[in-house]
This record gives sequence, C-alpha cells and structure tokens, in this order.
Amino acid sequence: MNFKSDTNEYRNPVKANYPGREDELSLHSGFALYLLRKRKDTGLSKMDEIFEKIEQIGKELAPDGDYKLCLTGHSMGGALATLCGFYCGAKPRFAHLSTIYIWTFAAPRVGTHAFIHAYQYLERTNRIRHARFSCTNDIVPLIPFCNFEHDDLQFYKHVGMRIQLHDTDRVGQWRLHNSLDVTYPLNHDWPSEMQRVLANNILANLTTPKGFKECHILREYQRRLHFAMTYRRALGLSTLNSDQRRKDIKTLDEYYLIRGNILSNGISEKIVNMWKVDMEKNKGAQSALAPPADLANSAPEEEGDDQFCNCIIL
Repeated sequence: MNFKSDTNEYRNPVKANYPGREDELSLHSGFALYLLRKRKDTGLSKMDEIFEKIEQIGKELAPDGDYKLCLTGHSMGGALATLCGFYCGAKPRFAHLSTIYIWTFAAPRVGTHAFIHAYQYLERTNRIRHARFSCTNDIVPLIPFCNFEHDDLQFYKHVGMRIQLHDTDRVGQWRLHNSLDVTYPLNHDWPSEMQRVLANNILANLTTPKGFKECHILREYQRRLHFAMTYRRALGLSTLNSDQRRKDIKTLDEYYLIRGNILSNGISEKIVNMWKVDMEKNKGAQSALAPPADLANSAPEEEGDDQFCNCIIL
C-alpha cells in the first residue's frame, strides 16, 4: 500500500460549490481502496465500519450526541486519518459535531489538486482542523510525488497545517530561535507551488538508512516535539534575551488564523489583534480563502476540557 503512487477517481463528498470544485477527486489508490472499497459479504466499506463505530462509542460517551471527535495516526496511519477526517467532515451524519481535529505524524500525501481544494473548503467552514507533524530528514512525508500516469499526470498535494520538527542540534536550535516552522498551503499560484517543491523535496532531506529509520519512528517525533516546546518556552523566560511571544502556547485554531487567514471561535483577543495589524500592514492582502466573519464576535471559549482538542503544545 505504501509503495503505490497511482490514483483512483472518487466522487467528491463535498456537495457545496466552492472555488476549484471538481466532481471527482483523485486519491492515492492504496489508501483510498483500503478505506472505501466495499466488502462482498456485508456491502460495507472500512470507512462505513469506522463511521458506525464512531457513532456507537460517541453515544456511549455522550447520549445526547454532543461528543468531540479527534483522529490521529503515524505514517500510513496518518494518511488514513487524513482521509477519514476528510470524509467525517464532509458527511451529513457528523454535521451535528463541532470541529473535527486531526493529528498526523509522518503522514505521506494522499490526494491531488482537487482534493486540497475540497479539504480547504472544510477547513474554511470550520468542519476540520489538521495539524500535520513532520521531521526534518524523514522522507515519508515527501512521498508520493506524482501518480506517474502518462495519460493523466497529476501531482500530489499536502493538506493541513504543517509543523516541521527539526533536530535538537545547533542547526535545529538556530531554526527554533528564529521562529517555529509552521506553514500552510494558502496560495496555489506557480511561485508558491515552486517554493513548496524546493522546500519539500527528497534530495534536500536525504540521510543514511539508519538516519531515515531514526527520523521516522514515533519516538523521535515525541522527542523533537518536547524539545521544541521546552526550548521556545526557555527563550521566552530568558533573562538576557527574553521574547515574551516565544513562551506563549498557541492553539491550532490560532495558527489557522495566523498562517491561513481562517477565523474561528476560541482564538484569544491578543492573537486576533496581532492578525489585524498584520493585515493592515499588507494593505488588504487578506486571502479570498478566508470566510466572511465578524471579528468582534470571535470571543474566546471558556477554559475547560474542550481546550484539550485545540492545544498544539507549541
């Protein structure tokens, strides 16, 4: 399944009309077939079985149906979590749920240009939020590149908010000292696409076979994530070189506003004001991807257990 690169066409589950919409989505054949192919004995797909299990467990936890849904996965599991979260956000059976959160580690690409447009529509309408963690020198998040079909060549696109985790050496500390490496594919013009190709190519992340294995395991992701959190906090608390912004733990929704111009509830007033100032400096450079919203009505949510789903620990 991991070594496939070809795509299959699937009907777009998002019925709304949005920029770049297509009736068919090109998805990675291995991941999509595993989730969407129907069994001969029951007529149900793996995705249908997952949906039924989610509803069963959700009603046990919250009989009124008001439960929180989060999905996570590592490597191939991250690819499956990406697809599953997308279909959960698009299906009317889960429309009563609040925002669905997806956390993936070392996840490969799963879809092409039509998929990213559908995915970002669900992000702009606050149906899904996706934190995609990747380690420097881990090549799994950089594949597959294209479907290698001569009659219908398509390039794979990553979705979600990428959090790049650098090593804990001097180079990694220098990168963290400047800023957290958090990016979002906001623009889809040729200069932006070429910039992402140059920054996320296999040649720039080649390492030894031993290094590849060490960079890909989940334990290494946990180590780098913990280092990023503690190092940035230490910079904020430093006596000689203190930067108070560095010690703040931003939520995933706040990064969606900062990097993607996507506004939602639960964002602190401080972050909203910083975003306003940046947009004023850019003189109306706010992306057309951002949905119309009243900033005055974006009051932060009350502190409580719900904040767990929104914490990015960075």
